[in-house]
Formats: sequence, structure tokens, C-alpha cells
Amino acid sequence: SLYSFTDNIQSGIEYKYRLGVSAKSGSKCYYDTKSIKYHDNTPFTIYPNPSKGKIFVSMNGYVGPASFTVLNSMGKIVLVKEGASLFSSVELDISKQTAGIYWVKVKTLGGISIQSFIVL
Repeated sequence: SLYSFTDNIQSGIEYKYRLGVSAKSGSKCYYDTKSIKYHDNTPFTIYPNPSKGKIFVSMNGYVGPASFTVLNSMGKIVLVKEGASLFSSVELDISKQTAGIYWVKVKTLGGISIQSFIVL
């Protein structure tokens, strides 16, 4: 038989998967554990892009304090969020802003990175 699964993995984090098969008779069979680690050279990933104003920022394996600043195309700050990255995505909501191109500036202990995204 054919099996497929799609998971929302983040870059830089090792994930372990193990397939288990259950027969109608109740018997079970487990396959060996497999490790998957996706590498992305960007410091963080924004999704969905384009969006309707609510985006998520995945820190691609970074764990620690982080500051998130969203700027509009004129350079005006529309949102600031302080927090820590702990293997989960950070939600940024600018859905009350007008459509256009925006920038996310992320400041961590490793430096500052900037990426753009589009609000429809």
C-alpha cells in the first residue's frame, strides 16, 4: 500500500518519525525510527506569504530571546513584539493594516535580519 504524510517542520530542528502498522487482527509492526533535519540558510521563515495580515515567523532552530518589528513600505513601525523563540512559530497580526509590502526585522543574540512579506 502507499502511505504519505505532510508535517509542518521548521528548519534547523531534528524530527524523529516512526511508522507503526496495525493489522485488522490486532497485531502491530513498528519500523525503525528515522531522523529528518531540514536546513534552510535563512535566519527565519515567514508564512504564509502572501497573507491577509496574520503571519507566522519560524526561527529555523534558533532558541533564545528575540524582538520582532514589522514596518510598512514607508519605514513606519506598525507592530513590535518581544519574546523568546522556543521551537514554535511566533504569530504577528497586522490584519488591520492596508494591503501592501511589509518588512519583518528580527533581532536575536546572533544579530539582525530582515525579510519582506505581502499583505493582500
